Amino acid sequence: MRQQKKYGIPASVILSQMALESHWGSSTLAQAGFNYFGIKANRSWLNSGLPYSVHDDDLKGEKFCNFASPEASMEYHSMLLMSDRYKQCWRYSSTDFHNWLVSIKSAGYATARDYVQKCESIIFKYKLYLYDAAAQKLWYRICLLYTSPSPRDVEE
Repeated sequence: MRQQKKYGIPASVILSQMALESHWGSSTLAQAGFNYFGIKANRSWLNSGLPYSVHDDDLKGEKFCNFASPEASMEYHSMLLMSDRYKQCWRYSSTDFHNWLVSIKSAGYATARDYVQKCESIIFKYKLYLYDAAAQKLWYRICLLYTSPSPRDVEE
């Protein structure tokens, strides 16, 4: 929910992608390099000398990012979804997981044709949409707390 509050990305999207891409945390990418999202190492990553590992995915011998922690993996994933490539996602609310997933897929995040359906299946099966709603309510409460006048500010 922290990522949803910070970036507006539905928690259900993050959790379903994390579960699907990492095979519930059991994949080699997740186990060896805390890469829970199947994020490939781009030219910038490699030129910066950041850690990576080689795995067979769509092609043989592809380079994937390695992270220091699960939190670092989530943060990088969130920053990726905040990049211009995924700007179409930003039009949707943090509770609209369907349109976020459709936009993520259409921007080229995943190659599986049924990627959206797979993520949504996880969301519905485990009721991950409840995290979206809880994060949204918490955000509204925080906003109200900071925008509502205190009793000292109200004149009698």
